[in-house]
Parts: sequence; C-alpha cells; structure tokens
Amino acid sequence: IYTQRAKKGIEDAALMVGTSKDLMEAVAAHVLQELWGQYPATANFPTLLGQAFTALDMSTPAEKEVSGEHPRKNMERKMYDLACAINRLRNKQGTGHGRPWLPDLGQDEAKAAIELIGTISERMLSKLKQKKA
Repeated sequence: IYTQRAKKGIEDAALMVGTSKDLMEAVAAHVLQELWGQYPATANFPTLLGQAFTALDMSTPAEKEVSGEHPRKNMERKMYDLACAINRLRNKQGTGHGRPWLPDLGQDEAKAAIELIGTISERMLSKLKQKKA
C-alpha cells in the first residue's frame, strides 16, 4: 500500500517523503514481528529501525567500527543514518507533524528519498529472507 501511495503522490514532494518514512517504519516493524513475534509500537523511529537492524545482524552507528571488519558493516551504518536523515527531512519538510506552510522540498529530493528508502527496505527484506531460510 505504501508503494502505491508513493507512486500516486509523485506530484506531492512532501507526501512522497512522508510515504518513504512510512515505508521504512512498516518494513522495520514487519522484520521485528517476523523475527521476534512483536515490535515496539510506541518506539521512536531511530529505536525501531535500530532494533530491526540488530535483529537482522546489520550494523548501526551504535556498533563502533573495528579494524579489519567487512566493508558491508560501514555501508549498513550509513544506510541506518540515511534512513534517519530522511525521517528528519519528513519531520521538517514532509507530511510529518502538520505544517502551516508549504515545504521547500523539490521533486528531485523527494524522488531520491523514496528511492533510497526503497533500496534500504529491499536490503532489509533480503536479509530477513536469508535469516528465515
């Protein structure tokens, strides 16, 4: 449903950024539901995402870099940071928290946000599939 909203909202940059955050949140909750049987419905976005990354054995910035570690760990940390940055963008310029003014968010920025969240979501769902196999 989130993907459908994103496609329909292509003309509304703020909606697209909001939908990207909704997608990421839904994927994180799905991961936790599948692996832990529950998810913290009241957790803030960074906490929920961090728990999902941890459940998938993905690195977050809370896990310090270790000499000689696989480069994928740094990529995972950056994916976490990027998802949180898009969440902040949504809160300030997207549909989050209701704003009495028009956001100054461009279509290209919104498109990048939804595509990047899509990439992170796909990676998480791929890791989930591997864990459940």
